[in-house]
Amino acid sequence: MAVTAALFAAGTMTNTLDTVYTVPGASQAIVTYASFHNKTGGTVTVKLVFNHSGDKIILDLSLGASETFIFKERPLLETGDLIKVQAGAGTSIDYYISGGIVT
Repeated sequence: MAVTAALFAAGTMTNTLDTVYTVPGASQAIVTYASFHNKTGGTVTVKLVFNHSGDKIILDLSLGASETFIFKERPLLETGDLIKVQAGAGTSIDYYISGGIVT
């Protein structure tokens, strides 16, 4: 078993639930770091969803103006699982999600 560090996704969220990462075949993924930064002057909601046999909302919170949230859980995702993100207002939240791919 080998673990390779990987950037799963980074960018600016939209106000639709977007798939930003799919765990590749014959592997697992461990999310080790995820940050969300509100770059606006108002409060914006953030949603983080993992999909394994249906969407499971892992994070649903409001970030205040210029606030950053660090997700501290370490979920293990299986082949084909998805990571999805959504902001309450498009182009308001920057995100970065990384971890390891287990093969």
